[in-house]
Amino acid sequence: MMNLPVLTNLKPQFKKIPKKQNEILASLGTPHIDSFNYMLEEGIDDVIRNLEPMVFELPNKNRVRLQITDCSIANPTVPMSMLNVREKRIFPSECRQKNETYTGMCTITIEWDVDGHPKPPITRDVGPLPIMLRSKICNLAGLSPAELVRRGEHEDEWGGHFLVRGMEKLIRMLVMTRRNFPIALNRNSWKDRGKEFSSTGVMIRCVRTDQTSDGNVLHYLNNGTAKLMFSIKKSLTFVPIMMLLKALSSYTDNEIYKRLINGFEDDQYYVQ
Repeated sequence: MMNLPVLTNLKPQFKKIPKKQNEILASLGTPHIDSFNYMLEEGIDDVIRNLEPMVFELPNKNRVRLQITDCSIANPTVPMSMLNVREKRIFPSECRQKNETYTGMCTITIEWDVDGHPKPPITRDVGPLPIMLRSKICNLAGLSPAELVRRGEHEDEWGGHFLVRGMEKLIRMLVMTRRNFPIALNRNSWKDRGKEFSSTGVMIRCVRTDQTSDGNVLHYLNNGTAKLMFSIKKSLTFVPIMMLLKALSSYTDNEIYKRLINGFEDDQYYVQ
């Protein structure tokens, strides 16, 4: 039998953890993280600012008005009912192991009044919301590669995704038309919107500061006029363009006509 050499004093060789993250890998999650942080810093405030109050009448004829005035999302932590816990923060590695969702509690403040008389505001927890990894309220934010490893993460964890029931979920970014920019299009389906409608129109996706959007279309009609299409509670409304011009300005019909043909006086089709 052949004698094999005995190997002694062998020590496991581990990769040395760098002091800084790989910038190329870190940039992969940056667009998602910046978007989530924008929602936390400005987006929620814009949504609340554009929310209309809810008004209803009670059986005793009192009129109640409710208005959400504040909304906040907390860092992921253990429930307040859990006592004698050394670490209050929850980290993503724990959620992976327990097949749980990495969430933070969402809290809102509601101001209300009865018949115009203000009442004390109400603050309530409305439920947990998934937290994006490496965002500003994630407990991994600002950690060095060595600290990430101690928390059970990869040294180059770039974030930008969620943990839902222990599984990593990534929001797919959709390609959409440019916001607040008119685009001339030809669509045969527009002909079915009414009499004299043509396939030609100008579409624009209007986006407010709270990131809600509405699609409007200026339809060209076969009789030479135009109608603006906009949606109110998912119901399409078509308004003649001249009616809008008169409603949005204080000019007479003759003044509007002269301003429209300014520079096109020689175009007989346009003038007529």
